[in-house]
Amino acid sequence: MKSPKSNAKSVRMTDEVLAYIQSMDGKGFNEKFENMVLYAMKTEKDRERHIAILDDEIARKRDILQSLQAIDNRLVWVRRSLAGLADQVSGLIDSDEM
Repeated sequence: MKSPKSNAKSVRMTDEVLAYIQSMDGKGFNEKFENMVLYAMKTEKDRERHIAILDDEIARKRDILQSLQAIDNRLVWVRRSLAGLADQVSGLIDSDEM
């Protein structure tokens, strides 16, 4: 049994919001609007839990990215160091051949 509707309100909205409300299940505007709000209320906790899970996943991926960036920075340093050593060795070999 539906509860009595004792709250009468006037609402102003954009065409976009009205179109969204009109897309809801229900017979008239009031029922569609009420169904939209009730759906949002019923699903809010699930959406908040899902957002929290996604936030945790983003944090883990951010940590992985930072670790990979640190490894990449070390590899760039090693590559530059090895290139410098290769140049020094080539210089030594070239000077010995003369």
